[in-house]
Amino acid sequence: MNKLTVLLAGLLAFATVGYSATATANVGGEDANTVAARADAQVEKISADLGKYIGEIDRAIAMAKEGGYGHLERGSEARLNAAREEIGRILKDVSDPRQLPADQRIALFNAHQTIESVINKQDKNRVVCTRERKTGSRLGTTECLTVGEREERAKISATMARDVQRFNCASGDTQTCR
Repeated sequence: MNKLTVLLAGLLAFATVGYSATATANVGGEDANTVAARADAQVEKISADLGKYIGEIDRAIAMAKEGGYGHLERGSEARLNAAREEIGRILKDVSDPRQLPADQRIALFNAHQTIESVINKQDKNRVVCTRERKTGSRLGTTECLTVGEREERAKISATMARDVQRFNCASGDTQTCR
């Protein structure tokens, strides 16, 4: 096989693995629309009494710091503080959180999920949503994956990139294979 054929086969395999990982993630978990609906439902719920929501978050964080949910792992307190600051920044001058733009609703949802995952010690199951614009389009799309799914996707990408680089070296070349 020549190098071009191997490279194309590797890229095709990479695209297939990326697609199947996404499909598996959506079958095993929730798709972006469901999580976006959960984020909107959260905003709807907290809009009734913003002060009560912030008070509950502050009480949960204080209880976690005091050991009410068990021993916090190293760095967890800093993550709790950063998430609380993010929630405060987003809701600072907002009277109705339903009026927040989509990216800020997603950031609010992500910060809330961070606090929940630290308290429940389930960081791999924490859902992180990102809003991205595809090249050539003004419309953004929301992609929601768990931390575990994101790590698995990164691992697959790194493996595929390494394999493609390894296959670029054919026997008989004057360069050494790695």
